[in-house]
Amino acid sequence: MKVSGVVHGRAARIGFGVIDQAICSLTNFFVQILVARSTSIEAFGAFALAFTAYTLAVTICRSLSTEPLTVRYPVRGVEEQRHAAGSVAGTAVTLGLLILLACGLVSFVVPDQYRLMVLAMGAVMPALLLQDAWRFIFLALGAPARAVLNDGVWLVSSTLGLLIASRVTSEAYVFLLVWGSAAGLAALIGIAQARVIPAARRTLSWLRQHGDLISRYLGESIVVSGGAQLQVILLSAVAGLGALGQFRLIGVAMGPINILVVGLTAAMVPEAVRSLDKGQRFLDRTVLAASLVLAAAAGVWGLAVGSLPREWTSWLVGDAWVAAASLLLPATVAYVIGGLQGGATMGLRVLQRANTSLVIRAVTSLAFGLSGLGGFVGGAMGASWANAGVTLLSAVLWWLAYRSASIHARVG
Repeated sequence: MKVSGVVHGRAARIGFGVIDQAICSLTNFFVQILVARSTSIEAFGAFALAFTAYTLAVTICRSLSTEPLTVRYPVRGVEEQRHAAGSVAGTAVTLGLLILLACGLVSFVVPDQYRLMVLAMGAVMPALLLQDAWRFIFLALGAPARAVLNDGVWLVSSTLGLLIASRVTSEAYVFLLVWGSAAGLAALIGIAQARVIPAARRTLSWLRQHGDLISRYLGESIVVSGGAQLQVILLSAVAGLGALGQFRLIGVAMGPINILVVGLTAAMVPEAVRSLDKGQRFLDRTVLAASLVLAAAAGVWGLAVGSLPREWTSWLVGDAWVAAASLLLPATVAYVIGGLQGGATMGLRVLQRANTSLVIRAVTSLAFGLSGLGGFVGGAMGASWANAGVTLLSAVLWWLAYRSASIHARVG
C-alpha cells in the first residue's frame, strides 16, 4: 500500500505538470492567434519581436531563480522552502523591474511606431516573470495543483480580456498590456496561494548562494535560446517585419505540436529510464518509438492544417494567413524531422550525457540562428527552408551522438 501510494503520488505530480505546461502553452498560443487575426502582418512581426524578448527574459529568469530551487529544495524542510520561495519570487521581480528600466531607455531610440510596444513590454515584464516564478515554485515544491490553478487563472482572464480588446482595437501593444495584466492577476493570486511575499531585497544573497549552479544554467540557457533569438533578429533585419510575421505565424499554427512534444517528453522520460533497467536494447526501442510518434504527429498536424479551407484558417488567424500559408510545407518538414530527433534527445538525457548534449546544442543553436539569413535569398520562404535544413543537420548529429552513447553503454 505504501509503495502504491508513492507511485500514485508521483504519477499525479507528473500528470499535473503536463496539464500545467499545456495550459501555459495555450495561454501563449491564444494571445498570438488573437494578435495575428486583429493586426497587420507587419504589426504581428513587431509583436513577435516583443514576444521573443519575453521568452528570452523568462529563460534567463528561470536560470537565475527557479532552476536552483528545483534542484536543491524539493526535499528541504517547509521553512527553508518558504524562505527560498520568497527569494526566488523576489529575484523574478527584481529582474522584471530591471527590464522595465531598460525598456524605458530603449523607447527613446526606437522608431515612433514601436515605442508603445517597447513600453508595454517593459510595463508587464515584472508581472510576467513573477507569474512564471510561482508556477515553477509550486511544481518544484510538490504542489503542482496550485500551478495548474494559477496558470488556469491566467488563461481564463487573459482570454476574456483579449477577446474584449479584439472588439475595440487593433493595436498590438494593447493586446500585450491585457495579456501581461492577466499575468499580474495570477501573480497576485500566487502570493495568496504560497502565503509568501516576494523578497526582492534577498536577490543578491540568492545569486551568491547558488552562483555555482546559476553560472552553468545561464550559459546553457543562452546557448539553447540564443539561436532562436538570433534567427528572429536576423530575419527581421534582412527581410523585414512582414517576413518575420509570416514566419512566426506558421510557428503559431504548428504550436499544438510543441505542446505535444513537451507533454510526451515529460511522460516518456521516466518510462525510458525504466526501460533502461531492462537493458540498452529496450531503451533503443523506446526512443525510436518516441521519435516515430512525434514525427507522425507533426506530419498529421501539418496535413490537417493544410487541408483546412482557406476561409477557416483566415477566420482563425486573420487575413495574414494568405501570405503565410505558403510556408506550411517547409515548416511541416522541419517539424517532422524535429520529431524524429526527439527520441535521440531524450535518450541522451536518460544516459546522462550532458556534456555531449551541450556541445550539440551549441553547434545547432548557432546554425539555427544563422538560418535567419535565408531571408536574403527568399524572404520568409528562404528562411523556412534554411530552418528545415538546419533541423535535418541537428537530427543527424543527435542520432549519431545517441548511437555512439548506446554502443558505449552496451560495451560498458
